[in-house]
Amino acid sequence: MKRYKAVVVGTGAGGGPVASRLAATWGDGVALLEAGAHRTARDFIELERDMVPQLYVQGGAQATEDGAIGLLQG
Repeated sequence: MKRYKAVVVGTGAGGGPVASRLAATWGDGVALLEAGAHRTARDFIELERDMVPQLYVQGGAQATEDGAIGLLQG
């Protein structure tokens, strides 16, 4: 079982920079956890119509309760 000095949940606007800073100090002692399936470079294609439903919450159709504002949450 691998042990880590830090675990960062989510690699968005907050988690990404925090993980980068920790990794600069601890190297591979930092684990990053992300929701969703593991993907490699081969999984990504350049067609938004195919990628958005796979990468965004509710297929990219998430909105505020009244539908007034669309939200893209990866």
